[in-house]
Amino acid sequence: NLHNLLTHLSKKPFKKKITKNPRHNAQQLDNLANCFKEMQGMGVPLVNIGCADVHSGSKKLTLGLLWSLILKFEIGRFTEGGDTSKAKQDLELWVQNRCEDAGVTVTNFTTDFRDGKALAALCESVKPSNVNSIGETTVEGSLQRAAELLDAPSLLDAEGFATEEQTMMLYLSQFYQKFGTKEEVLGNRKAEEAVRRLCVAKSDLEGKLVNPKRYKPNKFTVTPRDENGQIIGCKLRQIKATLTSMSGQSVPVTLIRGEGEDEGRFVGSFVPVELGAHVFDVMLMGEHM
Repeated sequence: NLHNLLTHLSKKPFKKKITKNPRHNAQQLDNLANCFKEMQGMGVPLVNIGCADVHSGSKKLTLGLLWSLILKFEIGRFTEGGDTSKAKQDLELWVQNRCEDAGVTVTNFTTDFRDGKALAALCESVKPSNVNSIGETTVEGSLQRAAELLDAPSLLDAEGFATEEQTMMLYLSQFYQKFGTKEEVLGNRKAEEAVRRLCVAKSDLEGKLVNPKRYKPNKFTVTPRDENGQIIGCKLRQIKATLTSMSGQSVPVTLIRGEGEDEGRFVGSFVPVELGAHVFDVMLMGEHM
């Protein structure tokens, strides 16, 4: 029951008295009321749900309550003070950084995972296999390796994989709990905040952006810099470039992380659809550069 679940998750005895074998609705509701008071004291977010909702068997609201408990005690276990408002962000940053370290950019928990490559990258980041096969992986293969790393049967199958965000958060939190550390999570957050503070930075665009050759690839370089001209170290997922032609058409742009002499820069390419000057717009974490 809810009392036993809360005691197990919090690893603390209840402050309120619980009737062990409630026979009447009044006793059941009283037990639930005490459970809700305990959850409030634990900092579990309780939105639009009360004792009567659980007692009446509302599946939707009860599932919402269970998700709040998962967010608080599982996903949020590395979050300072168990702040559930930061728990999702911490998980996202951890997964994104781990995947990008293995060469895969992740911006969400659904579509970016559906081909299995992001999961393969996550597996590779926590335990390198020395086999560069991420590009050839399948969802089934990624799930199998994940099950081996987690030493537990997979919660998902290939058909239902990466179709619902909350389910994926719960699934990925298994990696987070087994391979993540509090120091890593706090470091991720500090790095993200540091880049966000530098969003006033300017970007130099190197390349032929005026009167490009029609239908032929044109390359350019984006170099995020701070006010002092120093290159900002940031992730590929934090940079977004858009290009608009003279007639207002949006031109697809591809960005990749620079290597070697271009380290710290982002190399982009586009194929124009018409001649003439193009308007370039670069954003760092949602802010114009």
